[in-house]
Amino acid sequence: MRRVLTSFKRDKWLYVMVAPALLWFLIFCYTPMFGIGIAFRRYQPGMSFFSFDGFVGFKNFQNLFSDHFFWRAFQNSIILAVMRIAVCLPAAVFMAILLSEVKNKVFKSLVQTVTYIPHFLSWVVVSVFCITFFNPETGINFLLKGRGLSPITLTDNNLFRIIVVGADMWKDMGFNSVLFLSAILSIDPGLYESAAIDGAGRGRCIFSITLPCIRNTILTVFVLWVGTIIGAGFDQIFNMYNPAVYATGDIIDTYVYRTAFSMGGDNYGTATAAGLFKSVISLGLLLGANAFSRRIGEEIIF
Repeated sequence: MRRVLTSFKRDKWLYVMVAPALLWFLIFCYTPMFGIGIAFRRYQPGMSFFSFDGFVGFKNFQNLFSDHFFWRAFQNSIILAVMRIAVCLPAAVFMAILLSEVKNKVFKSLVQTVTYIPHFLSWVVVSVFCITFFNPETGINFLLKGRGLSPITLTDNNLFRIIVVGADMWKDMGFNSVLFLSAILSIDPGLYESAAIDGAGRGRCIFSITLPCIRNTILTVFVLWVGTIIGAGFDQIFNMYNPAVYATGDIIDTYVYRTAFSMGGDNYGTATAAGLFKSVISLGLLLGANAFSRRIGEEIIF
């Protein structure tokens, strides 16, 4: 206890700086966990979270696992998560490498600003842009129709996932590249000078110096994304999808929302069970990704 007090007195201003972030997590991440008990009850609005009224055990989970639409949403969540990681992570690394190769500071700053701005737009704004851009009668489809090509719309199950991942990449690629760009700038310039003396070109330097030196950063981001990606994307999907693409666009979060608020009846327990199941899967993915990183010789998180 004395060591804790000594540490607090020594670094009190650091604790003050981190306090708002801890308070945010406490209020918005840990306090809502009291609602997990709803997954084991027949819950009605107004009931206390701490009572055992309406306790039904694992019945809500039985109802959930027997629902075909839940497994469809689970499958879509996994597919979209894999697509996002496979496309957005390499795109962010590629953007960082391109920016690190730009020598003109004015042009580099301009590109960074233009690519960072979309991250700060809400998904409501971006979704309106996508809906307008892929309107069946206007936008890009007006040009495609003039050339006799098939339209690209948000009601096409074959294209919806591609549009979603593309929009996600466009919105966050520049912002996600910041961490990789910082890692690249921390590489010892002497390595590049030695490679240049040996006759290595830019391409060889990228594959033999840049990528190996930022390998740990890439794996760290990969582990963090794997742990959260299955639960991410509600804002985007909710604002972009429609009943025509439920078969490929409905994810666990939108399934939870519809089950709890749009289907009517006593579905709060089933919706909470779905959310709890998603959290357990996310934890398993995080542990698995971290174990994989340790297996290949990298110390990532724990």
